[in-house]
Amino acid sequence: MEYLVIDTSEQGTWMSYDRDLDLKVEVGPESADRVTLGATWSAAAWVNDRGRQLPETYPRNVFGSCLLAAMGAPRHPYAGPILITGWDPVDEIVDLIAVDRVENAIDTLRYALGIDPDPDGVIHGSKWAKAMRQYAEKVRIAPTPTLRIISGGTR
Repeated sequence: MEYLVIDTSEQGTWMSYDRDLDLKVEVGPESADRVTLGATWSAAAWVNDRGRQLPETYPRNVFGSCLLAAMGAPRHPYAGPILITGWDPVDEIVDLIAVDRVENAIDTLRYALGIDPDPDGVIHGSKWAKAMRQYAEKVRIAPTPTLRIISGGTR
């Protein structure tokens, strides 16, 4: 079975496994959270659900956040490594990921963000690419969330 790991250096690495996938090893020991992607992908993303609260340990994953948004995930500044696996709501993690389709999405996003030169110049100049560059900047500068605990009496 194959899965994709998107690290915080704008790289994606395809990995294979023939055992149960240990998400806490891949995304961090705190806790793995599934991110729903658009229904046409037959895939799911997995992130560290505390990653944004631990910026020293898990830097923002700007490229991964943009890729997930392009794949229909909720827009959110994700942090740390992101895994993309096949996903079937009945069988959960399965080997259904369309590698060629995901690689095409990665290439398109790399052109849009100016990471790689756009061979035809069509993607980088599109409205979608401009929106993705604006979203990438929002992910970069979004504040780290804080948790405010109010102690005291009951309401």
